[in-house]
Amino acid sequence: MKYAAKRTWPEKQKSWEFLDEADTPEAFALEFAARRKLDLETEFVIMEKEGDDAEIQFFRVTGCAPYQVGAAEPRAAGDASDSASKDAGATTHAQGDDDSESVGAPNLSPVISMLLYMAKVGFIATASIAAMGFIIKYLRSVL
Repeated sequence: MKYAAKRTWPEKQKSWEFLDEADTPEAFALEFAARRKLDLETEFVIMEKEGDDAEIQFFRVTGCAPYQVGAAEPRAAGDASDSASKDAGATTHAQGDDDSESVGAPNLSPVISMLLYMAKVGFIATASIAAMGFIIKYLRSVL
């Protein structure tokens, strides 16, 4: 059978990384881990590319010398399984009929960084204007 694989944790990949044939999903998972030299505890998803019922299975690397893999549960309930089915163009009934993607909290670090930068610029501008006022006052008294 033909299978496709991609990592889901710690780095989530957008596209399928590995396409090949194997007898079982476990054999394919072991081959994927060995060829990509995945680190210990790396999780990935395997999907059948043939047939009408595309089966999705999650695996975790449990050993690196030699490579060993074991079954794993998805980390986020709707996150990894929904993206895997959307990338493949197939949905399963176990995931439900809701096609909406989960929305996470926005990253506020750029906003905070911008506000700190603007505060620094404002402080420097105010200090520069005050210093120029004192310099102009001194030059008027001297001249």
